[in-house]
Amino acid sequence: MDITKKNIVKMSLPTMIALSSTILVGVLSLLIISRIDGYSIAIAAITSVILLNVGSVLNGLGYAVNFIIAQAFGKGDTNELGDILHKSLTSSIIYGFVIVIFALLLPETIFSLMGASDEIIQHGVHYMSIRVVALCFVVVSKVLIGYLRGVGDTKMPMQALVISNAISIVLAFLLAFGHIGFPELGLIGVAIAFFVAECIQMLMLLVITIKRESISLGRIISVKLRHLGYLNKEGLKIGFEDFGINVTMIFFIAFATRLGVTEVASSEIALNILQLAYLPGYAFGITGTVLVGQAFGAKDKAHSQRSHRNLALKILISSLFFMVPISLICFLFPNQLVTLFAIGEVDIHRYATLAIRLASLFLVFDGLQLVLSGVLRGVGDNTFLMVSSLILGCLFFVPFCFFVTFVLNLGFVGIWLSFYIYILFLFICLALRTKKIFK
Repeated sequence: MDITKKNIVKMSLPTMIALSSTILVGVLSLLIISRIDGYSIAIAAITSVILLNVGSVLNGLGYAVNFIIAQAFGKGDTNELGDILHKSLTSSIIYGFVIVIFALLLPETIFSLMGASDEIIQHGVHYMSIRVVALCFVVVSKVLIGYLRGVGDTKMPMQALVISNAISIVLAFLLAFGHIGFPELGLIGVAIAFFVAECIQMLMLLVITIKRESISLGRIISVKLRHLGYLNKEGLKIGFEDFGINVTMIFFIAFATRLGVTEVASSEIALNILQLAYLPGYAFGITGTVLVGQAFGAKDKAHSQRSHRNLALKILISSLFFMVPISLICFLFPNQLVTLFAIGEVDIHRYATLAIRLASLFLVFDGLQLVLSGVLRGVGDNTFLMVSSLILGCLFFVPFCFFVTFVLNLGFVGIWLSFYIYILFLFICLALRTKKIFK
């Protein structure tokens, strides 16, 4: 079947909605936590760093399942689909055991290493433990979402994510402040809300998946560890690719913090607004992984190198229908976007507006590099993605950003300009790789 741009957009929209709901949960949960007390904000910030980096590994497994399932689906091998699913679930259970050990033994040590006060440690250990244990449900959900998207179903994962995200926010509000008969548990209530919502999400995805593919507990337990090598190797590659991106953001914020409160606050506001601008890139990147993976798995005359290239081109063009208008909005109306955050500080408002307008000049390239990453992942080119992410992120961006910001003394503009020069280089790198593979 010839895949049209309309098909590509229809497949990507549910992913965009799911990702939007996740971003909204992050914003609303921060608002809830900020109303509890100052310690809660600090605890949530430290915990989010841990969840971000542990989440890289979990995302890696989910994305690995996604492209491997897509390739198997393209072959039309139903036995292989079931085999991959059960191996993936076995891996998720192993990850779960590691996560529980981590949650029981390390939170207090982590808070201490990050220089937290005794009060933060006292209040934060239980919050972090609950949030980390909830990752046991998250890793299973990542596997199931990867499976469902791999076979071309993006609507059902969207429904599960939107419902569970809505539950997490409503429950967090009720448990944090004790409304309509619920106990007032403060920050612990927020953690419990996330725990319950992640469990519900996993159960919903299990029910959805079982309707497509029978799952046998005995088959999951009987999987040999030596048979998990390829899946977990590819998952770790994707996890390290994610880690390279995380390093750039950690140093980006660290350098902004070194410049001053105004600069870091402006950057945080701009990054929160720009999260929505990146959604098309992420969504069409996932679609690229699925469709290119399915075509690559088919390996017949109808799916030649030329058709792979044409499919990748269609996905890139389809993503532009969303990314170009978003870039124009950011360029023309940055002041209005910043005003949505009701910032009273004139300098913060001015710097955030400048950051968004500067970002708007590069947003298309940022979105396209996300799509190209997805396309390359569809053919299993994860080693290249990992190496390029680590080299450009750790070895190029960090020293280059420091040089431009502090040595050339470009300050706030230097941070944002160096970040998008890094993004531009990443786009060029991935574009050349895609051209080589699909020549």
